[in-house]
Amino acid sequence: MHPYRGLFAVDIEDYSGNSDNELPVLHRAMLAALDTAFSGASLADVWEAGRPQTAGDSVFLLVPHEALPPLVHPFPDLLQGALSERARALRADGLGLRLRMALHVGAVDDTDPVTAGISTATNEVHRLLDCEPVREALKGSHPDVTRLAVCLSARVYEDVVVSGASGLHPSRLEPVRARVKRFDQTAYLYVPVPSRREPPSPAAGQTAEPDPAPSGPLPSGLPSWGPISVQGDGVNNAVGNWTQGSFHQGRS
Repeated sequence: MHPYRGLFAVDIEDYSGNSDNELPVLHRAMLAALDTAFSGASLADVWEAGRPQTAGDSVFLLVPHEALPPLVHPFPDLLQGALSERARALRADGLGLRLRMALHVGAVDDTDPVTAGISTATNEVHRLLDCEPVREALKGSHPDVTRLAVCLSARVYEDVVVSGASGLHPSRLEPVRARVKRFDQTAYLYVPVPSRREPPSPAAGQTAEPDPAPSGPLPSGLPSWGPISVQGDGVNNAVGNWTQGSFHQGRS
């Protein structure tokens, strides 16, 4: 029987949109931020012993299931902070680094020298990482504020969050539908520092056009658009307004 393991995965947003010279810079910055966050969460030994599998834009790691509570909280907050600390240096090179992260739990063989890590749970954690809600959480947020979006499987949510094992309150997570290929499950989205993208500013010299005044007669009993005539001692004023019927003010 395969042991019960936690599954951790991260991926860099829009990694392929960078040049060949920039890709190694982002990869090293991701690893450095992860190292800082694992150490801050007292999980340095888990990071070192887990033999993380790395590609240019991603990291996959099997962890003991008892490491899941600190990986749910405070690890994401620490990772958000570590990414923010590196943002200034990256920005000087015209780069930005934001990550998607997924956590899952399941039975995984981590001992076989050929097939270690191959399992249904491994496939599922990568589906969580790639699902649209976690991608949209980054796309719809401000890149200088929100640097991380986390997707938890329903099993991690129930075992770690609802149980109170992590200290992260359930109200801080949003239930989402994770659908990728044949994978279709409820998951839970957590964004340590949420934000929204700023709305586009109007072009210079352009202002919003006011709604045009209604034209033509309106049905009886409804307000109509037209001038109000106010007559006093030698003074006639007309102001645009809504009025019903005629309005006349006179002073004798």
